[in-house]
Amino acid sequence: MPSGDAHRNKLNAAPPTLPWTDFAKLRLRQFLPRSGIRLLRNWEYMGHLWIGEAAGFTEWLRRKDDPDVLRSMTLDVSALDGPVVDAVLARVGLPLRPERVTRSALERALGAPASVGVFPRATDRETLVYPPLAPGGYRLSFTVQKRVGLAYLGIMRGDWERRRRSGSK
Repeated sequence: MPSGDAHRNKLNAAPPTLPWTDFAKLRLRQFLPRSGIRLLRNWEYMGHLWIGEAAGFTEWLRRKDDPDVLRSMTLDVSALDGPVVDAVLARVGLPLRPERVTRSALERALGAPASVGVFPRATDRETLVYPPLAPGGYRLSFTVQKRVGLAYLGIMRGDWERRRRSGSK
C-alpha cells in the first residue's frame, strides 16, 4: 500500500499553505466580477456577526468586529466556473482536483474527519469536517457528492472565533 504522501499526491489534497496574513487580505472580487457579487452586512454565522461578499452560496466572510480580516471562505464548487475554482484553490495553497475528491481519498490524505454530516434529503452527499491540524491552520469542511466529487468547500482560519487583538491580521 502506498504511503500517505503518495495518496496525498494522487488526490492532490493537503491542508492550505497560505499564511493567515495573506488569507486575511483575500476578497471574492479578486476572482469574480463585482456585478456578480452581493455585499453582506450583519450576517449571522457561527455565533458572530459578519460582513463580506457572496455569489450564490459562495461566501467570503470577515468578522464585523475585525472587518479587514477574511476568516471564512466557502466555495460552491458545483456552481462556480472551473477556472475560478482552480484560481482560488491555487491562491490558498490547496492543490485540489475537485473531481477526484471522495470520502476515502480525503481520509487517506488527511486522516479521519472530526465529524461527518449526512443530510436526510440529500443522501448523495456528505460533509467531512477537519479541525485545524496545527497552530496557524485552517478548519476545513468538504461536501462530497458520491458521483461528482467536491461540491462545496469551507475554509476557516483557526482563530475565527477569537476576539480581535491588535495585530490580529
